[in-house]
Amino acid sequence: MKIVSRSHQDYLTFVSDQLRKEFDTPEAMLFLQHFYRDLIFWITPIDLSATASLMRSAYSSNPRGRKPHDPADMLRCMLLFTKLGLSVDDGVVALRTTPVYAIVCGFKPGETPGVGTFYDFFPRLWRASTPHKTGRVKRRLKKPRKKGKKNEKQEPKNPKITEKLVSRILREGKIHYAPKDARPAATVVPIPVCPAFCGKRIAWRYERFPRHRRRISG
Repeated sequence: MKIVSRSHQDYLTFVSDQLRKEFDTPEAMLFLQHFYRDLIFWITPIDLSATASLMRSAYSSNPRGRKPHDPADMLRCMLLFTKLGLSVDDGVVALRTTPVYAIVCGFKPGETPGVGTFYDFFPRLWRASTPHKTGRVKRRLKKPRKKGKKNEKQEPKNPKITEKLVSRILREGKIHYAPKDARPAATVVPIPVCPAFCGKRIAWRYERFPRHRRRISG
């Protein structure tokens, strides 16, 4: 079945006739010019008549069910949704409740496509092999931590972190303190290393000034 399409001039004639029919009084025409003039002048000059020929391969030659809408009208709806900052669901409601939106997109009021029609149109419009233009990789989600039972100590996030810190201190003989941005610059403080302490867990905490320094051993 051939895709229904029309020239840009036929589209402009359709818009003009439908607006005159919908706004048939001087007051209604004044209302149209006051509130929708900029939108009409923005969307009607865009010539999308070649959309059907470019997307012909995306449609079946023997479709079942109702005839497909003109791809140019569907694409014009997407431009309108983007212009107004609407989602597909909100855009479909806007097309059904605002006759001007339906007319400038190429549809008669009350005969606009539904949400499912737009989601069928998306894969026909986007013919790339990947759903993302930049080849974005989906972020791998971490498994949530299991909560312990009542009165049961929760497992640490970084097990054996104390042993690693003590091993680094004993190996290098100094502590590299990396404070936050609001604190002074990082300070390297040398400490004495005694072989007798190799079997113990030692944690050092340094405050901003040397006189507040204290040692906590365990």
